[in-house]
Amino acid sequence: MDAAVNWAAVVTVTPPDQPGESSELGLTVTTTGLAVRVGAKAPAVPTPTSARASGVLASITTDTSPDPRSYQLSEDQALAEHKPFVLVFATPAFCTSRDFGPTLDAVKAVAKGEPAMIAALDGHPAEALSLYRGALRAWRDLGLAWDEALCVIDMATLLDPTDPEVHAAADAAREILTRLGAKPFLARLEAAMQRHSSQVRHEPSSPVSGERVAAADALKT
Repeated sequence: MDAAVNWAAVVTVTPPDQPGESSELGLTVTTTGLAVRVGAKAPAVPTPTSARASGVLASITTDTSPDPRSYQLSEDQALAEHKPFVLVFATPAFCTSRDFGPTLDAVKAVAKGEPAMIAALDGHPAEALSLYRGALRAWRDLGLAWDEALCVIDMATLLDPTDPEVHAAADAAREILTRLGAKPFLARLEAAMQRHSSQVRHEPSSPVSGERVAAADALKT
């Protein structure tokens, strides 16, 4: 587009052995972009919540198995309360391709890792191990090896590295990180695995920082 005016695009589709159909799409071109720039303040938007939907999640999401935690706060509430969140734009019932379909599933898998970290920090390693097992299974099912490896780094950092299951997960993550050439992350994994079991930290719950951002407060479809 070489001018900031209203343009029109006409799209014609002609299926085999059928008459063609045309549709016109209006396009407004401005001199400056309207999208939020990287680093700019996020706009506050009252996105749908379970409370506003009277608890009927099917009225605000097409996800067939929604996580109720994802609809507790609206985007503007999360901003006002200074809570970290992930905002996902997805229509899982309609965008089913490998490019768009797994987006919400991937974020939900990340959210599963949050209780695992909290359980580990609260001194419940058996519970944490079970939760990490589920999160890793979700990443593998989605074919997201990088995210699987990052989850293992958290797991190895917070749980006993001598545990056979942690050790096996670390072996798989080591192969992934080596294949990807992610040397800094490989070093972090090795440092976590070299700790002695007596160095494992069990502390009361506190805000968890690390590779995985908890995806809970403001996922929307």
